[in-house]
Amino acid sequence: MSQDAIQLYNTKVEQTFVNGEKVFDRNDSNVTADNKVRKDKIKPYDHTFSPIFGYDPTVGFIFGAAAFVFPLQTPGHYFDIQMQASAKGNISLIGNYMRYGMLRNIDFKLSATYTDFVQYHFGEGDSTKGDNYIQLFSNRFYARPEFILNLPDKFKLNLFVDYRGRKEIKTESKNGEQIAGKIFPDENTMALGTGISFDTRDNSFNTKKGFFVNASIAYIPSSLNVQHVGDATLINGDVRYFHYLYSSKFVFAGRISGGTTKGTSSYLFRYTLGGANQLRGYYSNRFRGEKFYAMQAELRFSLYGKFSGVGFVDAGDITDNSFNKIKSTYGGGIRFSIRDNVSLRLDYGFGRDQNGLFFTFGEAF
Repeated sequence: MSQDAIQLYNTKVEQTFVNGEKVFDRNDSNVTADNKVRKDKIKPYDHTFSPIFGYDPTVGFIFGAAAFVFPLQTPGHYFDIQMQASAKGNISLIGNYMRYGMLRNIDFKLSATYTDFVQYHFGEGDSTKGDNYIQLFSNRFYARPEFILNLPDKFKLNLFVDYRGRKEIKTESKNGEQIAGKIFPDENTMALGTGISFDTRDNSFNTKKGFFVNASIAYIPSSLNVQHVGDATLINGDVRYFHYLYSSKFVFAGRISGGTTKGTSSYLFRYTLGGANQLRGYYSNRFRGEKFYAMQAELRFSLYGKFSGVGFVDAGDITDNSFNKIKSTYGGGIRFSIRDNVSLRLDYGFGRDQNGLFFTFGEAF
């Protein structure tokens, strides 16, 4: 009898037999082979390594390596690190650490990034032109430690610090001619925030069904902003929905997200659209503003072996004033599964005046 694999998520094992002998009974934890409790030693961690071959229209080809360490029991530690370099000699270091069960019902997470990859600056707002930009060269630092309280009924509450720093090296025109002076001041800005989420996803890395809802608020006092541009408050929302179609080989994924700023935010805390995750097809940092909304829909499907595919549509707008110029992109991509929780992603998106090829890790959402 055929059985859709997705239904196994809801299946409970009542009894298990090996060679005709009952080795498990859900109602009797002492039933095992030879009527003894088995004490097989469980390996506490698993790991994997992967080369990195990436591409971003602003940076070019990216090369490097990544390592992942996964806990197989809790309490436990998760860790990953990615080391990337561009053909021009710029580098990016990305690391994530997770301590599951640090305290009762409390997890700890730390994400950190250093990069000096070039950024294109097309201007501010939603009316920028794809052929009009300058190149910003800077050292950028990001760090986000957070404590996560696991609540009943799939809810979680988190408290976090969001630090972002930038030191400008030089600025060039799109033709490579150096521009005198700094376009944006250097900054060291820190936000303090909290958020709440509701998560019923079957797997946060390779989701086939479930909901994810998150709402957060971050406060940036002027005393924690070296520019002293004034206090700012960022309010964000994110809703994601996943459901398989016909069978687990076809998955619909949808996302609606948005954010708004009260006060004046610094360069690194302004919202952006474009790049590998939202409005794919437009370059990274293409549109910038104090508030935004974005909608995304994907059809994910199996191809062959470890390969799968996706078709997507993205839409949204970003501005300092009123929303009036919705943007949309569409495209497709290929996924290659390195292991259950690690995959390579190649997406090609089409925008109104730009097309973008993006090669990176993980799903867009």
